[in-house]
Amino acid sequence: MTDRPIAANDWKQSGVTTTVLIRRALFALVALLSLGALSLAALPWVASTQLVRNRIAIELSAWSGFRVAIASTPQIEVFPTFKAVLAGVTLYQWGDWDNPAVIEAERVEIDLSALDALNGNVSFSDVKLINPVVRLGSNPGEPGPEFFTSSGRISQAVDAVRDLIAENPDKPDFSRFPATPFGTVEFSNGRVVRMVDGQQQDVVTRLSGNAAWPALNASGSVSLRGTWRGEDVAVDLSSASPLAFFAGGATSISAKLNSEPLTASYEGEFRSAGAGRLNGALSFAIPSVRRAISWTDAGISTGSAIGSIQLQSKVAGERETIDLPEAVLTLDGSVGKGTLHLKSGARPSISGQLAFDTLDIQSFVSLFTPLMSYDRVGSDLSEGLIHKADFDLQLAAKKTTLDGSEVDNVKGHMTAQKGRTIFDVSQADGFGGTLVGAFTIDQTGDTPKTEIRMDAKGIDGEAFGAATGFPTITPKAKGDVSFALSGIGQSLDTMLNYADGNLSAHFGKGELDGIDLTALVSKTAGGGFFPLSDIASGTLAIDAADLDATIVHGVGRIQKAEIRAGPRIIFLSGILPYAGRGVALSGTIASRDKVSIFNPNGREASFFVGGSWDAPFVSAALPPQTLQ
Repeated sequence: MTDRPIAANDWKQSGVTTTVLIRRALFALVALLSLGALSLAALPWVASTQLVRNRIAIELSAWSGFRVAIASTPQIEVFPTFKAVLAGVTLYQWGDWDNPAVIEAERVEIDLSALDALNGNVSFSDVKLINPVVRLGSNPGEPGPEFFTSSGRISQAVDAVRDLIAENPDKPDFSRFPATPFGTVEFSNGRVVRMVDGQQQDVVTRLSGNAAWPALNASGSVSLRGTWRGEDVAVDLSSASPLAFFAGGATSISAKLNSEPLTASYEGEFRSAGAGRLNGALSFAIPSVRRAISWTDAGISTGSAIGSIQLQSKVAGERETIDLPEAVLTLDGSVGKGTLHLKSGARPSISGQLAFDTLDIQSFVSLFTPLMSYDRVGSDLSEGLIHKADFDLQLAAKKTTLDGSEVDNVKGHMTAQKGRTIFDVSQADGFGGTLVGAFTIDQTGDTPKTEIRMDAKGIDGEAFGAATGFPTITPKAKGDVSFALSGIGQSLDTMLNYADGNLSAHFGKGELDGIDLTALVSKTAGGGFFPLSDIASGTLAIDAADLDATIVHGVGRIQKAEIRAGPRIIFLSGILPYAGRGVALSGTIASRDKVSIFNPNGREASFFVGGSWDAPFVSAALPPQTLQ
């Protein structure tokens, strides 16, 4: 076969055909662009019809499970994104038409699919609520409405995966979860309110944030910012599988709360189904316990609360029991390390062991009771922490402090059950000797009762006197002190006003500051009265000092008080009321060789001490006797 040369007519015909094709293509392109322009121009009109309005309401209802009402026809915005703007959107519980809406928003913006809108359908993934209001129930103890009702897609998806989770709650098969797309919900300037007697009361204000969840089988997060009880609060939550979280299956979560009164976080695994499970890391910090208790309205007295508290630990456990195996607890700067065991229930309990390098006794005890503060007899005891939970803690501290005093190598045990608390010290080194004792608060009855006891062996009297507030009457000598006191009140100060008990002390060879014995004898011989400060100079060398006293309703009654100083002996008797800090003592100075129970004469001086603890005075009681 031979090729035929192309003739001139063939070239002409071919050129005509090409031109026609180009014209037709251009016409088609123009027609397509015109159709697109007409479609784009018609898009707002088509999308804003009553059909699309109803479809939006149906789609919102399908996700939430609520009855959705839209007050007006949607406004369509094409640029920069194609979206519908709705005014007056309300969500009601089905069949509950008489009560206010569960959720309402002044304005809702929804990103739409343009192609679906042209077909009269609605498809959207991003929703923004402006000035929304969420209404809770009227009872503060109620959680409020179910925001995922049984008829909503999310609730239906949760029900669907619940059976999958039941097959393996610890390791659910995420690949079998529904893959339905969800999207992002944003909100700004929202409020959460509670209906009380038909009136709205704000719970959270200035609420803003977003919930991002691309698909039901994907990870998701929630970020919230708002004002609760006058404090700005930020909450951030994320989960590898929100659907597993809602259905009770195991999933990893991250939860953070930030505010001025409280910061807290948890990172790890969480499962709510069955007995539940936690396995992760927990931390929280409270700069002011008093402020945090008041802010959260925890129902606990703030009168004795410590300054700050922090806790960091690994955490593992189930719904009823939680272990903190590596707890680091910081109370007002005192750092304790150990293990804690928490048990929930009608009456929670906390047990474990904590060891401190340094521990402030007042901060620790005041977490449970007002150790060194003033309280009122008959005050409301239901607010105390020891009424909220039981405690069983083994404690150890290399050094403890209380009002500037230090006690070392302390081992103790703190227990609290149903309002009765015992702080027991089984071993301690302090004031140059050893200490054991206990402090008990009993709030099981209508009136609080406090007991305190201590046995101190081989202590330095000067250091002990300075610590207890009696530096001028305690000898500079080694000795033993023992006391047991009990009375009404939930603090030491109140209890001592009503205390009953006993006190004994014995000191050996040493000195007693602030007594000029020669001046005391001389001044009493002259009669009249004078301030004790007039004879407060000098130091009295003593061989021994003994004291035995009983305390009845806050009044100390001296049974025996003897100071042996060289050839002399000093006897004291009388009363020392704690309330009012009064003094009513009688004293005798006599020769140790010639005075005895059979020979009451031979006294050098007899005197009376009255006034107050801060400013006592002395007067002669009997004419001095010449020693025979």
